[in-house]
Amino acid sequence: MKFDEAKKKAITSYLLEKIDSNDKSISKHVAEAFGINQNTVHSYIDKLLNDGSIVRVKRGEYILSSQRSEYLLKKIDGKLDD
Repeated sequence: MKFDEAKKKAITSYLLEKIDSNDKSISKHVAEAFGINQNTVHSYIDKLLNDGSIVRVKRGEYILSSQRSEYLLKKIDGKLDD
């Protein structure tokens, strides 16, 4: 099932909140909150793992990553250039 960007962001944000609060049934609670199956939730978890936003502590337990990114933007002729 494809979701629009707003729903994807909502799912991801809620998932990150549950991880931050040390919820022990993350996939179950996120699935129930959004009416989706747990496999879909796990695909969101996998994406967060792959982009370094979260770290797996053990099966079913995750923490937020302490990874930090910095970006340099410079303005050239009134336009942003990266």
